[in-house]
Amino acid sequence: MTPTSPTIRELTVTKKKAKTENPYARIARSYSQDSEGKLSDADARDRITKQTMLEKSLQLTVQRVAAESQSGKAPGATTSIFKLVGSTIAKDSASLKSELRGTLGFGWEGEPFTTE
Repeated sequence: MTPTSPTIRELTVTKKKAKTENPYARIARSYSQDSEGKLSDADARDRITKQTMLEKSLQLTVQRVAAESQSGKAPGATTSIFKLVGSTIAKDSASLKSELRGTLGFGWEGEPFTTE
């Protein structure tokens, strides 16, 4: 365990004064945490952080390219690259969410199961 590993509470993001919880942190909190509210699996914490950083970096890059295209620059191959990178990030996101839920995430119907 590394001393700089964030707690689940620290894995939240702030958007325009409204605090929005990181979706991975919400899943981790629901399915696996210790009594102190911290995800005990250091590898899972690191993967949550890396996935969140990848998603944010793609979002910022898309914003930058959109701003460049408004100034008259042609997007070139970037849209194709965004499709590839975006689909890879989405696949990794679904995989991480599934792994965070573990076997407790298996269910089809009934009161204890949600669509999330």
